[in-house]
Amino acid sequence: IQGTVKASGFNLLPLGKSLGFPKPLGGTSNATLTLSGPLAALTWSGHIEGGPLTYGDSLDHSFKLEHITMDMTLARLENEPGAARLTLTEAQAQTAEELIRFQSGSYIDFAGNQKPARLKLGMEIRNLHLGIFTLFGGLDLDGQWQIKPEGFAIQTNARTHSLFINDYELEEGLVLADYYNGLLRFPPPSKGRALVT
Repeated sequence: IQGTVKASGFNLLPLGKSLGFPKPLGGTSNATLTLSGPLAALTWSGHIEGGPLTYGDSLDHSFKLEHITMDMTLARLENEPGAARLTLTEAQAQTAEELIRFQSGSYIDFAGNQKPARLKLGMEIRNLHLGIFTLFGGLDLDGQWQIKPEGFAIQTNARTHSLFINDYELEEGLVLADYYNGLLRFPPPSKGRALVT
């Protein structure tokens, strides 16, 4: 199969449900995608943009993006049946004050059925507000993510480069980070104690 699909005003709520997201994904997007390959293993490539997008509802203090754009490819993983990889050629997400640019080659795997999947994201961050902290600079994540009943779980190595937190520059370095259901932990490395408590 080979062809092109154009979608305008595509409602994201059914997409979030089909992926098993534990909270509602709201908003609309527009896309121009080229598809190719056998029906059971289609490769989708093209451009997607949308906004505003929300994750969660007002009771959950939803996360909101004003605008997102990406040039991407979604393809089946040959060595993992049922899994697919979303690879970014160019992408960015923004709120009214914040901007995250994703490096080319960043990817997120989707394994389905609440199974752990790989992610590798290179990011340049501008004014990302996380509670009392504001981040600005480079942050790379390399690890796993999983959809769980209460939310997303992420276990990753986080590498910083020229990253500022509240005007304090971090040395280039690596830290282990675990996130689940609104809680961010920094577990100790295999040898030594936690860098952040």
